[in-house]
Order: sequence, then C-alpha cells, then structure tokens
Amino acid sequence: MKDAVMESGRGRGPPNQNNNTRPPIKFSIDKDTTVIEEIPSPSPDRPSVRVAVEGCCHGELEAIYARLQRLEREKESPPIDLLICCGDFQSLRNLADFHSLAVPHKFRAMGSFYKYYSGELVAPYLTLFVGGNHEASQPLQELFYGGWVAPNIYYMGASSVVNFCGIRIGGVSGIYKNHDYRRGRAEKPPFDNSSMRSIYHVRNLEVYRMLCLSNSIQSTPLDIMISHDWPQGIEQHGDTQGLIRRKPYFQREIQQNCLGSPPNNEMLRALKPKWWFAAHLHVKFRAQLVHGKTEQGSMPNSGASLSQKAQVTDLVP
Repeated sequence: MKDAVMESGRGRGPPNQNNNTRPPIKFSIDKDTTVIEEIPSPSPDRPSVRVAVEGCCHGELEAIYARLQRLEREKESPPIDLLICCGDFQSLRNLADFHSLAVPHKFRAMGSFYKYYSGELVAPYLTLFVGGNHEASQPLQELFYGGWVAPNIYYMGASSVVNFCGIRIGGVSGIYKNHDYRRGRAEKPPFDNSSMRSIYHVRNLEVYRMLCLSNSIQSTPLDIMISHDWPQGIEQHGDTQGLIRRKPYFQREIQQNCLGSPPNNEMLRALKPKWWFAAHLHVKFRAQLVHGKTEQGSMPNSGASLSQKAQVTDLVP
C-alpha cells in the first residue's frame, strides 16, 4: 500500500499544472489500483462524499470489499460512502447464469456475488455499477432500466441517472460496436454466441436518452459519469506517451483516433460531467478535458468551466 498524488494534464507530454486546473487529488492505491476520491456535495449536512472507484470487478466483490475495509483500518481514513464499479461486474446468481456469460471457458468462475444475492453476506458499502462486455447478461436484462441486484448493490441499467447525497451520477452500460449501434434490441434467452455478445453493445437510443440531459446541465449539472468504454480521444488529454509505453499495442488505435467509444465522447462533450470514470482497457490513466476551449486556445464567454474533469481508471483483475 502506498499513497500517491496524481495530477491531470492535457496533450501528449506528462501532466502539467496551470492556474486553471484543480489541485492534485490525493488518494491511496494498492496493487489493484482502487481509487478513493473526495467528491464535493451540495448537501449542507455533508460537504463531501468519499467515493471508492473500481475498474473491472470480474466477480471479485468479496475481495474488493475486504480490500477497502483494510484500507480504512490501516490508513484510519474517513469511512467510504459509495463504491462505484465500472463494468465487468459479473453478477452470477447461480450456475444457470453461466449460460448468459460471454467469457472464455478458461476464465469462467462463480465469483462471490452470489453470496450477496442469497443473503449470506451483505455489502458493507452502497455499491453502484454499470455493465461491461463480460457480464452475466440474464440478471442484468431483467433490470434493463436499473434496479437492486442485491441489498445495497444497485445496477444503473442500460443508461440512467441517480442522485446520491446531492451528487448527480449518470451511467451507460456496455461497449461500442458500430455494426450494432443503430439496431434495435431483439436479444432474448436462450442466448446464442451472437446474441450473448450483441446484448452488451451500446445502442443509440440509450445514448440519446443521456444526451437529453444536456438541456438541463446548467441548472442541474452532472457530477459523475460512469461507463465501461473510455470516451474516444480522451488519451489526448493526459500522458499519451506514458500510456503507449505501458500499452504499446494501443499506438495504432491512438494514431487512427479509434481508441474508445465515439458515443461516450459525444456524451462527454454535451454533458460536461465533473468526473468520468471508466475501465475496460486494464490500465490506469488520468486526464483532464477543458470544456469550451476554442481552436485558438481562448475561452468563449459561455460560462464553461475550466476545471471539468474526464477521468479514466481501471483495476487489473
């Protein structure tokens, strides 16, 4: 366990500081890079909310909770208010759910979610998650618009917005595939190899529902956005070369501007959340996007914030 201070920058060089960025965020990480963030809250009774963020969960829910509890004990830190999981949650309730799990057989495991579903264990933290591309799709399809999968564990559905202690949180499940993006949803059990995968592909209708929020962001801004996919092009707003050094096979996608999800980039630009958390690519990366900046680098008189953040984190499974 170690303490780290990360700073966000933009461009292809290392992160930098300027007068327009927020101060560095201090958080604790261990080998699985769980991130703890202090999110300001508008509630007078609670000035900030302590949020833990996991990347891909891969069914290891019991281990994640244990790690967070250990972190609280060892660091004597304030209690965690909310755990966010950014996909690949794998909410397997029983063996039958394996029939809707799109994971290679050698990686299939029951995980520990079933203990929370059955009531054997109770989640020690309120947990919020979106779906990824390695999910037991049957239980998530039953809660297409979101709902409680177990006591204290809430699924955001295909796309939705919730309010927690005055903090507005949006979420979109799945990953982007161009060939399915404008198709309807016809998948139903029993799933075959094709529908087991197309069911977790994002559709334009779900993105449209989120984009409708753009009309109200001035009066009720979106504080946090959660997805599995990264927004397309977000690697240009952090340490791009450092990312390529750690993941050299990303270089071609970065050069072709096809790393990440185009719809997520559209939502990022329209909704302007203060924080964006995503996973999927199994690498830790931090970025900052300044909304409203023109090509000449000046700020228009639109009231756009200089400190809106687009942040991507991940947990190595």
